[in-house]
Amino acid sequence: TEKPTLPTEKPTLPTEKPTLPTEDIYLMQNSGVDEIYYGNSVCVDGDRIYLGYYGNLYILDGGRVTTYAGGGTKTTTIAEMYLYNGYVYYVDMNQCCLCRINAANGSRETVLSGIGEIGESFMYGKYLYLYNSDSVYCVNLENKTHKSLLQKTKGSLQIKLLNHLDKDMVLLGEYFEGHWRLLILNAKNGTVTEGYSVDANVSSVSFYGWKNEDDIQILRLRKWLDDEKYEDFYLKVNKQTHTVENTTEAEYNAATHTPFDNGNEWKYYLSAVAGNLCRENKKTQAQELLVKNGSGNRENGETVAKTYAIKEILYADDRRVILKRSRMADGVEFSIWSVDSDGKNLTELLRKEYRASSPVPYPGNAPGGSGTTVTPQTCSLCQGDGRTICNYCHGTGKGKPIYVMGIPTEQGCSYCGSAGWRLCSGCGGRGEK
Repeated sequence: TEKPTLPTEKPTLPTEKPTLPTEDIYLMQNSGVDEIYYGNSVCVDGDRIYLGYYGNLYILDGGRVTTYAGGGTKTTTIAEMYLYNGYVYYVDMNQCCLCRINAANGSRETVLSGIGEIGESFMYGKYLYLYNSDSVYCVNLENKTHKSLLQKTKGSLQIKLLNHLDKDMVLLGEYFEGHWRLLILNAKNGTVTEGYSVDANVSSVSFYGWKNEDDIQILRLRKWLDDEKYEDFYLKVNKQTHTVENTTEAEYNAATHTPFDNGNEWKYYLSAVAGNLCRENKKTQAQELLVKNGSGNRENGETVAKTYAIKEILYADDRRVILKRSRMADGVEFSIWSVDSDGKNLTELLRKEYRASSPVPYPGNAPGGSGTTVTPQTCSLCQGDGRTICNYCHGTGKGKPIYVMGIPTEQGCSYCGSAGWRLCSGCGGRGEK
């Protein structure tokens, strides 16, 4: 008949909050990748495609298109995009700043500004590096802090990116009036050290010499004695210790001279004559035609007589190729297409259509897009061409020749890769703003 005695003390609840995991919980394509990664106007993360196009960020996921405004003015250009832990980082070329957009909700913020025009950028792990002729900045993408690694010294002519093909070591040349320094950027920890200096006017000639399976890089450099006379000298940079020492021409010639390789089995290119999309096997040199220039598309199950010109390859790996195409007919139509690496499943992803006498529907009739209307503006820097003449070779694509036993040997321009031109920094190669 007695009632049970209930406890009078309340159970003690834990006072500490549970600890959340601190590691990255949403790794995107190049989040924390242990190699130098260069951004583009297109980034691919699995089946999802991120596209910077006419100031907007488009996220293409299957048949779904999400559109986020890039900010700034109507002439804003999104360029050099990078993916890191749910955010799309991009260089705003018009506002000269680094921004990021939350890929989940489109919220946008400025990460770094006030550093002037940004000429180059690259990423290693959690660090994003921004470079121009005056300075080098390092941005920590985890906490959005940044620091200046290098500022142009008073009287220096420019800071030039000599080599950006290694996994973690970047070489910079700083030019003074009559003085030159070789600087080594350790991309792993964001530090810059001096490797070599000389009282002379120096121009880089070649930096593709490798020895001992990429452990050592050998540079051939040119020291000018006066306006016409010069002599070449050679430096050996140890990739592991980041130390520099003098070496010989014979060691340089014995090293392996290999251009940058992105790891694809195939090399994708547009043919010089017809402008077709082709590919070449890097081992066998076998060539294949993937997409003919001028091929049309299907709408509502019927073939439509539309002639599309392939303008450029925006992205390519051994799974898919993403193309920018245009149509010159009753107006101009820019569109983005995807095709499998074997030439199958040519699909239009995004379209931007307008007539010369009417405003531009912005962002056009892309699925998921509606929005404001602006008039396209021709880039004043390149006059709509999308590229500018290389300032170093003046469009020739040639460097100064070297002489071997009195016989001149022609050299390519190392700054533009012998192309004679560079992508316009004002419009990112698009020709319009």
